[in-house]
Formats: sequence, structure tokens, C-alpha cells
Amino acid sequence: MSLLREIASAENHDDEDNDTIDLQAEVQRFERELIRSALIQTGGRQRQAARLLKTKVTTLNTKIKKYRIQFPDEAIPKTNLQLIHPAKD
Repeated sequence: MSLLREIASAENHDDEDNDTIDLQAEVQRFERELIRSALIQTGGRQRQAARLLKTKVTTLNTKIKKYRIQFPDEAIPKTNLQLIHPAKD
């Protein structure tokens, strides 16, 4: 649904160069949005996000770094699990 809104917005956007679109910039913007959405859907789990996007984890990680993608902390589910350290004798 958001893709349709973005397409409509791009169509209605008057560019200084009159009807020109930077394809590479648009592809990168769309890719960033897909990655961010996948990370939010998976609670920030890159391996699951990579599966969702049908790509390798290393490729996803490279793109996250390239685009400097950050996702909000509230997108990561909180858990009550605690790390238990073995008792030292």
C-alpha cells in the first residue's frame, strides 16, 4: 500500500528538470524502504529479514551499512529472558 502512495507522490512531484526521474536514486530509496520494513517485521533479526527478502544475510548486512539503515528500538520486541551466568566456585 505504501508503495502505491509513493508512486502517486512521485508522479505528482514536479521536479526542477521537468518530468525527469533519477532511476538509481529511486531504486535505492525503494530498496532502503524494503529493508527497513523487513527489519521491522522481523524485530530487527537480520537472518529472518534476509529470508523474507530472499537474499543472503551478508548482502543484507552490506546494504544496511551502505544505506546506514537504522530501525527504532521499539521495533525490536522486548523479552523477559535473562542471560544466566554460571556460578563461579
